[in-house]
Amino acid sequence: MKISWMTILIYIIIIIAFWFALKVERSDTHCQDAKKTVCGEGYGRAYSLGIPEEGDDLQTLKNKIRITARYDVNSVHWRKTFIAAVISAFVILYILYSKIPSGIKFGTTIIVIYIIFYVSVLAFQKNIGHPALRQLDTILEKI
Repeated sequence: MKISWMTILIYIIIIIAFWFALKVERSDTHCQDAKKTVCGEGYGRAYSLGIPEEGDDLQTLKNKIRITARYDVNSVHWRKTFIAAVISAFVILYILYSKIPSGIKFGTTIIVIYIIFYVSVLAFQKNIGHPALRQLDTILEKI
């Protein structure tokens, strides 16, 4: 089986991008800031500022509720959808062809699946996430 240089190049690019996305995603979900000063379970960047502390007054707690509820809006979705697209594309193509796909086929499939996943996430946020957050803001203002 002869592998073209184009397939090798595309795989190298995809693997590097996949590794980068995984590394940064892990850092975002386990560290409070870019310097990794506070890391661990429950310190994701999208919601770590919402951790309640002893002595928080009502207004501070309401702000922390808003921060915590917006974790999905504050998350970086392109990375999640890219990771899912790479895995999905590889599994689908491997099942269909019973061999490792060519670079062009793999790259093209990643792009198509990525677009579908990303548009789905954005549609979910627009149609469900944002109205729910507006409702939460209304409730918090009435408290």
